[in-house]
Amino acid sequence: MDELFEQTRGVYVNESFHKFRNKFTKQIAFNVIPRIDDFMGDGATREKWKTVAETRNNLDPDLQVTATCARVPVFIGHAEAVSTASTSGWWPTTCARGRR
Repeated sequence: MDELFEQTRGVYVNESFHKFRNKFTKQIAFNVIPRIDDFMGDGATREKWKTVAETRNNLDPDLQVTATCARVPVFIGHAEAVSTASTSGWWPTTCARGRR
């Protein structure tokens, strides 16, 4: 959080982010980080694997899921967006079950 704060402040006072680069190799303030966590044997990141597993766990274990993960550095909050496509009409029932 300190690095994000200092880089954000630096943008507003026109200081180079290099001065506040500690953990990350690139500027994280006002940026999106495309790689989250380590790569696994199949080429996916652990974050991508967790997203797929959680979606299946919450909705349907047999659901075919393709995930794309990116981290947006923010001070407060966490969010996940899931887009779906279905031709079988399973969605309303499954969503209702997943909310319980």
